[in-house]
Amino acid sequence: MSTPITSRSVSDKATTDDQLGFTPYVEALANLITAKETDTPLTIGVFGPWGSGKTSLMRMMERRIGAKTPGLSRVWFDAWKYEREEALWRALVVRVLSELRPKKDKEALDEAEQALVRRLDDLEASLYRVVDREEAGELRIDWGKVAKGTSKAAVHLAFSAIPALGVVLPKLGTLPDDGLGALFAAVKQEQQRIYRAHVESLEQFQDSFQTLVEEQVLTRGGKLVIFVDDLDRCLPEKAVEVLEAIKLFMDVRGCIFVLGLDRTVVARAIEIRYKEMKLLTGEGEASQLAIQGRRYLEKIIQIPFKIPPVGRQMREQYVESLISHWPDEACKGVFGVGTDESPRSIKRMVNTFLLLWEISKERDKALRAENEAPMGIKSVRLAKVVVLQHIAPAAYAELEKQPRLLGDLEVYYRREAASQRRLERTAEPERGDGPAGSTESVAPILKPYVGRPGLKRLLTLHPLETPEVNFARSEGSQVMGLKSEELSPYFTLAQQVTLSAEAELEEVPSRMSIEPEMVQVPAGAFRMGTAEDEVPVAKKLGADDTYLKREKPQHEVYLSGYFIGKYPVTNREYQAFVSAAGHRSPEHWKGAEPPEGKGGHPVVNVSWEDATAYCQWLGKETGKDYGLPTEAQWEKAARGPDARIFPWGHDWDPERVNSSEKGPGETTAVGSYSPAGDSPYGAADMAGNVWEWCQDWSSETTYTDRKGSVRDPKGPEKGTTRVLRGGSFHYLDGHVRCAARGHGNPLKRNGNLGFRIVLRPSLNDEASGR
Repeated sequence: MSTPITSRSVSDKATTDDQLGFTPYVEALANLITAKETDTPLTIGVFGPWGSGKTSLMRMMERRIGAKTPGLSRVWFDAWKYEREEALWRALVVRVLSELRPKKDKEALDEAEQALVRRLDDLEASLYRVVDREEAGELRIDWGKVAKGTSKAAVHLAFSAIPALGVVLPKLGTLPDDGLGALFAAVKQEQQRIYRAHVESLEQFQDSFQTLVEEQVLTRGGKLVIFVDDLDRCLPEKAVEVLEAIKLFMDVRGCIFVLGLDRTVVARAIEIRYKEMKLLTGEGEASQLAIQGRRYLEKIIQIPFKIPPVGRQMREQYVESLISHWPDEACKGVFGVGTDESPRSIKRMVNTFLLLWEISKERDKALRAENEAPMGIKSVRLAKVVVLQHIAPAAYAELEKQPRLLGDLEVYYRREAASQRRLERTAEPERGDGPAGSTESVAPILKPYVGRPGLKRLLTLHPLETPEVNFARSEGSQVMGLKSEELSPYFTLAQQVTLSAEAELEEVPSRMSIEPEMVQVPAGAFRMGTAEDEVPVAKKLGADDTYLKREKPQHEVYLSGYFIGKYPVTNREYQAFVSAAGHRSPEHWKGAEPPEGKGGHPVVNVSWEDATAYCQWLGKETGKDYGLPTEAQWEKAARGPDARIFPWGHDWDPERVNSSEKGPGETTAVGSYSPAGDSPYGAADMAGNVWEWCQDWSSETTYTDRKGSVRDPKGPEKGTTRVLRGGSFHYLDGHVRCAARGHGNPLKRNGNLGFRIVLRPSLNDEASGR
């Protein structure tokens, strides 16, 4: 009999109760911080992705060091709460200074304490003077040194672009030649004065701060421990501000910093910040700095600690701690079997399940009142559907359309497990069963997902003898999946409130979440175009002579290294652009919203100009040089260095591609045919699904005009149509070959035109191997 739920939701707040097995790590880090032998200054990095438990671990550390050393001074700074501050670094420093202030009312202070308050007030005021100097510039130019020929309008324009510290001049091509040298000399002299004053302010602050820490902390045998949490939730420039403030202002004896951050996100934020500073340092130096985000962190953080993944046993214990009573005790195990879901994701899944379960009970109550049959939702099955939607959103999207396939998938996994057990016992599978892991009995649309260990664990968690918790049952000697009418209510219910992994990604508080996933294509040569011995294969698959003529002759092309989108740009990724830039949305969308349930499908009904505008927006937002791939870049990413006909090899296989032969007749979620249909570099959907715009103008004579080996070709200089590659879901199979070429008016939009992006090799030396 089901037990009533005593908790209707789970709090998402950080906790100091150890539910994740953090105690050994907390004890070790607390011992390090409080030990007298620990040398300072010291910075400890607590690394982990969003939702991994960083804040909980740091809160436990804060409480533990307070218990170990009561006199130790502690400061907690939630970086994201101050993100709107004009100078986030200043907010941090002021917060630290406040810890050194006497904890008494002003009237109760003695003379020494009053003197301390005055010193702290002066020190805090000096921070604002530094900021004023940075922001206003304090430029006082000796206009007598500026040549008479220089117009005031031109000078005003030039000075309006001078950065805060005035360490570089803008382009001054508009100024008369006779005034340029004198103007430069006058500005440079003033810049040097400002810079000297700025450096002196920083040095004076650090000296004063060191003296205060020695007097108020070190002489009492203590330390000042500053916890800075959620740096990865700040905008790039704000995160870098905090890191630089730690080194500039507070890198003094007696201070220990504990920084909670996602190392990858912050490293990339550093790279963006320094790319933006290329005006200050020059193009070459900016490029050099841009690839050193991790090295930058290594210089600041002396002790890195990475949050360990939560193992299955600990996940199950964690889930058990969240709810005191479940509708069925078997639900607990369901939320513990996922893959490596973060604690926050587990909480979200549990909360989603709790709400859906309550809805199902209320619906049944209403149906009974109307003398209708209840939905009959089983709690454990519902829990599995919720977990499935979170850990495998692409598979879930297909199962939602055909619920019956969920039962078929469970049958496959159970047969695979039984076959594997027989193989282990007898070293030979029984006749007729096929080899362990055979996918012959699985619907083609599900084949890309059968290798997912998380799905297998989820669907075989409970014995077949407990039918109400599974999606399959025994019927005599056969194992049969449940029928669609038995499974549809679960998907209908889950549609209302379940948050998918796609939605969760949109909520990650980082600008970097807008960037599509990329794969690397190394520098080197490949064979571009169709060889004569490939023509019969292409014709057999439906390619005609008109198309094949444009693909010959096959020739050698050398490309510098680059990164290309692992998938075509999706509706969800394009939606971010539409919302942020105010760009027109595809005509089949409802306003700025893509079709329901298709966030992970390729965006379509976009022109070449729309695709180019997206790349320009993405580049501006990230500081990276994104663009559409050249035709050569697209083809190499699809076929690799061995000139294969299809991304997966030389032999046609309709099960690996969304084309007209066996596809559903519409777009599919990106990656639906991965990894079986992927290219040698791991790029997915390069055959079928949607045609993809390339950078090049199209020309019938592109290949015949090339002589010998060609390096980094960019196509004709002008034309009337742009190149399209990859075929689409409703094109014949001859058009989904790697070498097949299409073309279209750059203003054209239709339901099978999409695109993917590249990170251009000129700003990506790591990829090219240089």
